[in-house]
Formats: sequence, C-alpha cells, structure tokens
Amino acid sequence: MNRQIIIRAMAAIALTLAVSINAEAQSILQRARNAVQATTDGNTTETNNATGQAAVTAPSAGQQSGGGVVMPAATKTPQQPWAVGETSSSTAPATAVQATYADGVLTIKGAGKMQDFTITMHNDNRPWAAYAKEITTAIVEEGVINLAEFAFYGCENLTSVSLPNTLTNIASAAFFGCRSLASITLPKNLDVFSTGTVPDGKGKVNMVGLFGQCTALKEIKVADGSAKYKSVDGVLYVNFSTRWRLAAYPAGRTNATFNVPDQTPVIMVGAFSYCTALKEITMPQSLGEIQTSAFWGCTALEKITLLQPTGAVKIGVKVFENVDMTKLKIHVPNKILENYTTRADSDWRQWASQIVGQ
Repeated sequence: MNRQIIIRAMAAIALTLAVSINAEAQSILQRARNAVQATTDGNTTETNNATGQAAVTAPSAGQQSGGGVVMPAATKTPQQPWAVGETSSSTAPATAVQATYADGVLTIKGAGKMQDFTITMHNDNRPWAAYAKEITTAIVEEGVINLAEFAFYGCENLTSVSLPNTLTNIASAAFFGCRSLASITLPKNLDVFSTGTVPDGKGKVNMVGLFGQCTALKEIKVADGSAKYKSVDGVLYVNFSTRWRLAAYPAGRTNATFNVPDQTPVIMVGAFSYCTALKEITMPQSLGEIQTSAFWGCTALEKITLLQPTGAVKIGVKVFENVDMTKLKIHVPNKILENYTTRADSDWRQWASQIVGQ
C-alpha cells in the first residue's frame, strides 16, 4: 500500500513538471516568433498611430547616399495616395495633388501646386523618402504646375523622368543626387528654376545648381516651343533680357575641354558643379560674372581662360570649392592682370599665385 501511494505521488509530481516545462517552452517559442517578426529584412516594425497599420522603419537612418547626399531616417508608410498639394489657400487642398509609388515608379498627378519638402541632417518629410533609392521612374502628369523642393533628392537609381507641359517651376535641389539620370527633357512652359542649399553630411549646406550631383547626366534637352530655355549640344542656357546665360553643363560628360559660347554674359550658380572630367574651360570676352559654386567639385580642372578685356570678371563665393587649386592656372589678359591680382577690391586676390597673364 505504501509503495502504491509513493508511486502515485511521484507520477503526480512528474505530470506537474511536464505541464510546467511545456508552458515555458510555449512561452519561449512565442517570444522567438515575435523576435523573428520584428526583425524581418533587418528592419523594425512599429504601429502607425494614425491608421493602426504596421510601418517599417528603414535601417539606414542618417546614412549618406554617397558624395555628400544625406539620407535621414525615413519610414515606409503603405497608405496611398499621398496628398502633396500646397495648402496655402482653401481653394487648393492638399489632395489637389497626389502621389503614388509602386514597383519603382513614382507618379505625381492632380491639378495645382506641390507643397515643398524639408530635408535636414535628421529629417526628410517626403512621403516617399523611404523609397527614394528604389525609384527608377518618375512621372509628373499634366495639371501639376511645379516640382517641389527636394522632390527627387537622393533618388540615385532614377533613370527616367517625364515632366508635363503644365510645369512652370522647378524648385531648388529637386534633382540633387540623381546619379543615374543620363538625360532629361525640360517642358516648353518652364519659366523658373531655383538654386538653393542641401545638407552635406557635416551639418553644413552647399549651394547647388539645377542638377547638382547628377554625375551620369550626358544631355539636357528642352521641348520645342520654349522661349525661356534652350539646349545647345546638350548644355542648358536660360534667357535673361535676350542674353543667354549658361545654366547647366551635364556633369556626366567625359570631354576634357569646353569653350563657353560667344555672347554668354553669366555662368550661373553651380553650372559646372561635379564636372569631374573637365580640365580646361575658356570664357568669352562677353563674360562678366561667374556665380556661386560654379565649379564646385571640378576635381580635374587645370586651366581657366578669361578673355574679358576691360576688367575683372565678377565672381561669387565658393566658386572653386573642392577644386585642387595647386594645379589650377587662371589665364587673364596681360593688360588687366593687376585687376585680378593686386587691386584691393578684387575678389580674385586670394588666388593671385594661380593667376597668370597672357
């Protein structure tokens, strides 16, 4: 009898232990499942407070997209379409312009003006920010009248862009860092493009032209019928009071030399930026001004010839930023050499040792 009681007691204890072990195993298994789900594809999931849907946070927070293109943290938000219209008036709700993304294609459509976006070292408020590196095609449909600031910033795999004839304005840095874009056609009704600043990965900002860091760009074309812009051999010029300023030279070209056409009065902001193949540039007698950051990042530049015969060409700031000034020579007419090298009011004096008469 005592033996049977002992056996039954031992069996009860074993059963209790088995149940406890099974419960603990189930708990461990569930925790493992949760961990796998939370780290799928190297990302973390969190709940979108507005919709209750899962939002995937990109793991590349704060990384640079090469060459100074700053890509802050961004969240993949599945809810589409995105309302991106400007809301400055009650007659133009945000939903007047909408955007969608799928399979590498970003489409912007509607009637009216896009809202501008903000990109800093730590923030990017574009709805498609987390998809920027996936976008290969951008389509802006008829009815949209502007391309917002930073619209395609850092879209380094973008190869095709379609812009509507209704487009009249391209804001600053809209194409900055589109390093796979080889060709683009600007619409005939384009009136204004802006230059501006972008973060450079060190808390600073750079002045950029229309196509800053578009290092694959070979040609810039303009649709027939434009009165404001023209393309000559793929180089973009803009009309100011019937005089054509040089606006943008494609950075992806491999030419070592370039002669700026006669009658050109101004080299605009960032016009030759990131043109790493250019070694020699000759400016015509008509040239009176070289604007900010014109030769930013022209790392191969060795010779600039200024033919203006009557006085020093006006120059902006950071014109030769990220240029090796130890190998650059600036050639000017002998008779006005002192205008560049010794006059107190000359902005060129800082490079006096690089300036030679001819």
